[in-house]
Amino acid sequence: MQFYVVRPEVPGGLGENTVLDHSGDQPRVTHLEYEFEGWLGDELITAHPAFAATTTLANRFQQAGLTGFHTREMEVTTSEDFDEMYPGRKIPPFIELVIDGRVGVDDFAIDKANELVVSQRALDILNSTGPVDTEVEPLG
Repeated sequence: MQFYVVRPEVPGGLGENTVLDHSGDQPRVTHLEYEFEGWLGDELITAHPAFAATTTLANRFQQAGLTGFHTREMEVTTSEDFDEMYPGRKIPPFIELVIDGRVGVDDFAIDKANELVVSQRALDILNSTGPVDTEVEPLG
C-alpha cells in the first residue's frame, strides 16, 4: 500500500485552554482548544502537535475502518480577527484526531519528522472533501 506525507491547512492555533503533556520526547495534547484565525474550508486541519477533522470527515474515516487514530472531544473558538473578517461565519463541528498508528502499517501515523503520514485509503477519503490548502507528497 502507498503512503503519503500530508500537511493540512493551519487556519489557527492552539488556544489558551489547550493542555500539553511534555513528559515524553514530543509534547502531546491532553486537551485541545483550537482557535481559528481564518479558514479556507479544509476538513482536516492542524496546529502542531494537534490534528482535527470535521466530525463528518472523522466519521467517514471511522466508517471505512481506518486505523491509527482515535477521536477526542475538543473546544473550537475564533479569534477577534476571525470574527471581524468573517462576521456570522459558522464553523462546522470539529473533533480532535489523536494519531497513534505506526508508519507503513496503519492508515494514520506520525513519522520521525513529526509529520502526518496517511495511507492511500485515507488520502482517497480526504481528497473527496476537496481540500484547498493541504499539501501531499509520497512518503519517501
